[in-house]
Amino acid sequence: MKPRFDPLILVPALTWMYRAWRRSFRFHCPERAVFQQVIDTGVPMVVALWHEELLPLISWGLSIRMPAATIVSDSKDGEIIARVLEAEGFGIARGSSTRGGLKALVGGIRLIRDEKRNLAFTVDGPRGPRGQVKEGALFVASKAGAAILPIRARVEWKKVFERSWDHFQLPLPFSRILVRAGEPFWPGGAPGAELTKETMAVEQERLAEALRALGRDWDPAESAESADPGAGSAG
Repeated sequence: MKPRFDPLILVPALTWMYRAWRRSFRFHCPERAVFQQVIDTGVPMVVALWHEELLPLISWGLSIRMPAATIVSDSKDGEIIARVLEAEGFGIARGSSTRGGLKALVGGIRLIRDEKRNLAFTVDGPRGPRGQVKEGALFVASKAGAAILPIRARVEWKKVFERSWDHFQLPLPFSRILVRAGEPFWPGGAPGAELTKETMAVEQERLAEALRALGRDWDPAESAESADPGAGSAG
């Protein structure tokens, strides 16, 4: 009987490939000072993004050495992704909306509180609907006493997976990537404020509009097309 192939042996090679790939990107962020302030002051943040823009924005966080973390699914593929990101310095909480969801949220809160990391959170993930903010990011921010930082990425050269629910974006090597950040805000108006069902709905719409506004604010001098989730692929 042949031994089963263990895909985890590929992690060192995949880590090296990912590092070379992301370092080829050319980032531009007009709000770079916002990120630097987050790093310098240590104010806890949940960095809120659309699922389709996960790869360019994770790569941006690594490029500026932000003490960051994210949630990765409990699947076998997720194990590989988690190990690659951990090798790059990311903190990881495991779980998803279908498996280990509460564990993942609790893990995210711990990473913010105990490890002083900023949690990158795909607000419409992991399965959509695309462009609709769910409660998870706001729940974590409220319980961890963290602010919400809306963030978008616009990728010049990319492969868009049109058949995926989110139109996931794979930046091509040497692409220019425009990163935009909105104004940080405290869910409920203050650090650690409790969110009722009514205030949660208000904050979900507030965050969705902040992300949509960043998409409408793309600089026309930049070369990639602009669209918001729900109206074509964002970039």
